[in-house]
Order: sequence, then structure tokens, then C-alpha cells
Amino acid sequence: MEILHESSDSRKSFLSHVFSTTEEGKAEIMNVVQYSVLALIPVFILNKLIQRFIPEADLEKSSLELTIEILVQLTIIFIGIILVHRIISYIPTYSGFKYENLSLVNAIIPFLVIILSIQSKLGLKANILYDRVLELWNGPSSEDKKKNAMKKSVRYGGASTPPGHAPSQADYLDDSQTQMGMFPPAPVSTASSKNTASTPMHGGGMMVVPDSGFNMDPLPSNFSGSIFGSGF
Repeated sequence: MEILHESSDSRKSFLSHVFSTTEEGKAEIMNVVQYSVLALIPVFILNKLIQRFIPEADLEKSSLELTIEILVQLTIIFIGIILVHRIISYIPTYSGFKYENLSLVNAIIPFLVIILSIQSKLGLKANILYDRVLELWNGPSSEDKKKNAMKKSVRYGGASTPPGHAPSQADYLDDSQTQMGMFPPAPVSTASSKNTASTPMHGGGMMVVPDSGFNMDPLPSNFSGSIFGSGF
């Protein structure tokens, strides 16, 4: 019975510790809600100012420039957090209990772990610096060598690839017109030529008679005499 009584007392103490109904417990919850609501607008403005004035991560920048940008951004963030906390703590609490003192030193390590692990400006810049340190230690990889060679070839105009064909109006013409112009036209048959036939004349002469399509057989001798009016 004593054991059950002790366990029931410990259980009550655990529940009373978690769900405290004291004035201090209620005031702590109310202060957290009030602090979160009041911090929304200042934190939003701080983030927008950082996004506007802090440059994006750029691979073309030097390592020193990226390091300076990281340090400047961290300084602005931590100073902004302190200023926002002072603005919020200036407003009296609804519960009547004061806020606990903010220890920013204890929050630095968790903050850096979170902000460097996500794809933010700080995270991208830190990854660029990390890759460059590995490259200095291990040497450039084969992919980096290929990229550098391609950049040099493009920059100095040493690319071996021929330039692409620029489309023109001639590409859309009908090929049949070009093919017909390449070869001469086929010969066309003309009207049948007139054949001429020669007829012997008396006295050793020849008379040329055009061929009209009829069969010209030899004429009799009396027919030729009747034509010229005398017989030989």
C-alpha cells in the first residue's frame, strides 16, 4: 500500500509539474504567446532588409569576398535579434511578470547549425567555401577540369564546334524548282520535215519537186511530150 501511495504521489507531482496551474506557470505561457506575436513584424522586416541588401551567392566571387559577406550578414542578424528583443521587452507584459533575460550566447550555436544546414544565402556561401577548401586540399576533379576548359574555349573563341546554320528564306523554297533548273528541257518533236524528190528533166537537168505525201511513180513519155508541146 505504501508503494502505491508513493507512485500516486510521484504521478501527481509529474502532472502538476508539466501542467502547472500556478501563477508563474500561467504567466510564462502568456509571455511566450505575447512575445511571439510581437516579434512577427520586426523579424519579417529584418529578413526583408537582409534579402534586399545582402547579395546572393555567386560562384564567380572570390573566397575573401564570400567570407566578408558571411561575417557581415551574421553580424546584422545578431544585432537585429538584440534590437528586436529590446523593442518587445519595452512593451509591458499582459501577465504582469517580466520576461526572462535573453542569453544570446546560448542561442548562437543552435542558430548557426540551423541556418547553415538549410539552402539560405549563408548556407550556399558556406558550401561554396567548403568546396573550394576541398579543391585546394584534394586538387580539382575531372569534371572541374572539363568545365574550366569549356569556359576558356568559349571565352577566347577556341571552340571547335562549327557554328550552326542560320535559317533563311531559301530553306523554305520548293526543291522541285531548283531541280528543274539544273537540267535542260527534253527535246520536243516538231512538225515533220518536208521531203523533196528530184525528177529528171530532158537535157540532163533535174527538177526538185516537194514531197506532198503522194507516191511519185515514173511518168510515161507521151505525158511529158504533151506538156512541153513537142515530141522527140
